[in-house]
Amino acid sequence: MQEMLGFLERKDLIKGVDSWSDEPLDLPFELKPEDFIKFAEDDLKEDTEKALVNSLSNIKRSIDCRIESLLYLFGLYEKAKKEGWTFPDKIDFLLKTGIVAPRILTKINRKRNELEHEFKKPIRDQVEDFLDVANLFLLYTEIFVKNTYEYAFELILRDRKLGDDWIDIKLSGKKGLIEVNLNKKTGSRKIEVTIDDRENYIKFLKHWAECILNK
Repeated sequence: MQEMLGFLERKDLIKGVDSWSDEPLDLPFELKPEDFIKFAEDDLKEDTEKALVNSLSNIKRSIDCRIESLLYLFGLYEKAKKEGWTFPDKIDFLLKTGIVAPRILTKINRKRNELEHEFKKPIRDQVEDFLDVANLFLLYTEIFVKNTYEYAFELILRDRKLGDDWIDIKLSGKKGLIEVNLNKKTGSRKIEVTIDDRENYIKFLKHWAECILNK
């Protein structure tokens, strides 16, 4: 495993997605993040406190829905529910996998908590700013859900004169499993990492996510 992780850290590698389909990720949700964004935009067409409250709540739902979708892709959706992950727990996980989760997302969560638990009135300018941030977050992470990936990426040596060593990683989110194949002149090696080995699962998932973002 350490040999594979070391190989992935090499600077002379070309990273690229090896296998995917144009079919979107099959998610178990009836509503999508984009639906909640549309609801939020419709709410803002009204100039009332009720509309601002509803818009802010829908913005938060859109972000929650995308985060849950990512956890589902990564095989951690059920685990997160079972262990009762909080919003900060989920954000922390996404940060560890290399998916940028701006601090403003935590601010949105805090604002909604103020609304629900302290009954503070949302300010229109703030709600509009939060809507913009949510839209950017959805656009940034859309690449993970708009396609279905199989062998997520292949890494090969930048200079073929040095050899044809390569590695690929297959993410099977529904199984909570990552398969890693390393092929070198000295032979081939294959390992499987499950979500129960969370530390190493995240390490390989980070490389997977990096390649998808650079697709």
